[in-house]
Amino acid sequence: MHYVIGDIHGCYQDMIALLNKIESQDQDAQIIFVGDFIDRGPDVDKVLDWSLENITLDGKYRAVRGNHEQMVLEWYKEFMDWYDNAGNYSAREPMPETYYDFSRWMDAMGKLSPAGLKPYIDFFSHLPYNRKMTVETASGKTVDYRIVHAFYEYDEGVPKLEQYYTNLYARKYGNYKSEEIVVHGHTPTIALAAEDSLTYNIRPGLISYHKSDVNVDCGCVYKEAYPEYPVMLGAFCLETFEEIYSKSVKERFLENGAEDGVRKYEDYKEQYLARESLERAVLMKMYL
Repeated sequence: MHYVIGDIHGCYQDMIALLNKIESQDQDAQIIFVGDFIDRGPDVDKVLDWSLENITLDGKYRAVRGNHEQMVLEWYKEFMDWYDNAGNYSAREPMPETYYDFSRWMDAMGKLSPAGLKPYIDFFSHLPYNRKMTVETASGKTVDYRIVHAFYEYDEGVPKLEQYYTNLYARKYGNYKSEEIVVHGHTPTIALAAEDSLTYNIRPGLISYHKSDVNVDCGCVYKEAYPEYPVMLGAFCLETFEEIYSKSVKERFLENGAEDGVRKYEDYKEQYLARESLERAVLMKMYL
């Protein structure tokens, strides 16, 4: 079966724990990441090493491009202009740095040179902007998915370059002009960032849903900042609609300490888990 995993952002331990959990129950699992492997998290170097070794265009582990990878590609052009024109580490013209911490990671890893950067730039530049996938559910129904980092614009009149940037950056969820289900990340579900006009059935820190829309960015990298939410790395199974997390919701809250964790878990369960997501229920009724 196929599983889509949300934004990693350097959370290597969570990524490995989630992969182990998926593969322990499905040895033939096919994994698709929604991009944003880098920046913010504690183990960007380990995530990059694993990704370059394992992710391919058509293998067991696949991915689409995230906006953080795109930002690095755009920075790389500036870096090469600086490198070619100013020389290595010119005092007169300081080296351009990435908006987030990728260039600092490269420096710490001894990779901040054209030769050192090349494997990462090649990897990022070969990541597609989106993937279309068609699967058959257990009930025999066919489901079309669009896997993308942020959003997919179905208006055929939109220029290709604008479509690419929409794939990477837009925050317009649900009500797509298509029967496809869009599975994406980009906006952590803790952010409650849906447009005011949408009744977004969000569960902060867990996978959330809107009409023909599944948001798998549970904000894993922000777990220290949001102890009131589970905030875990999550995966969504395309064939079964199963949600898989690196830990159970209760285990995640108990990391905060037994008494306080139990209280936070009970509060969260009452507010967000006492009833099924209406949007998820609609999707399951249609396809399962």
